[in-house]
Amino acid sequence: MNYEKVMNGEVSAIDAYIELYEAKAEIERQLADIKELALLEREKYGKERILRRGYEVEVNKGRSIWSYKDVSIWNSVKARLKEIEKMAQMASNNTEVIDKETGEVVEPASVTFTADGIKLTYKGE
Repeated sequence: MNYEKVMNGEVSAIDAYIELYEAKAEIERQLADIKELALLEREKYGKERILRRGYEVEVNKGRSIWSYKDVSIWNSVKARLKEIEKMAQMASNNTEVIDKETGEVVEPASVTFTADGIKLTYKGE
């Protein structure tokens, strides 16, 4: 893929996008495969500072991930939050919405939109 030719309109941008998309997927797969080996290699150095090819190489310890799905009060509050979100979305359509639980007028939610993207689904050749 020649970036300049794509940017100049000489080569299909869709074809170039697909080519880069496939290359990205392969690079991500290879990075995942090599990651464990790199972690093992890094551990050999202990706390010693390592610089390779201009990069300082450190190990980031895994983080804790908490699950609240079995906490009943959390589930109740989450369900209530979803109700409030729906009401605020309805209020954003210039409709006055009253919260039946509190009697308060629900303020409208604001909305933003992300940029359009391209979805690729491989169907074979």
